[in-house]
Amino acid sequence: MPLRGILKDELVDSGRAPKMDEKARCQSCGMPIHVGNFGTNASGSMNFEYCNICFQKGAFTDMDMTCANMIKQTTSRMIQELGMNEQEAHELAIEIVPRMKRWRQRF
Repeated sequence: MPLRGILKDELVDSGRAPKMDEKARCQSCGMPIHVGNFGTNASGSMNFEYCNICFQKGAFTDMDMTCANMIKQTTSRMIQELGMNEQEAHELAIEIVPRMKRWRQRF
């Protein structure tokens, strides 16, 4: 799940996550979403709630994904793709992922 579109400075500024209302975010992984990375509905139309990594053809790409595993996956991607250290990436993932629609009702 590429984190293109997220500026490293935005994420790590003062060690704080960006405000949740600053960007449209995938409601599964928390990645900023925009035209070009929206998921798709079963009809083929764009889904404006989820990215194309998490949601395709009207279904989640990994139906067995848990919030804890999504936090681990997101942490790993921020380390690899944004060069963040493990602690700051994990803290940011914990801040963002559980607030997403897919996971919210489970807490």
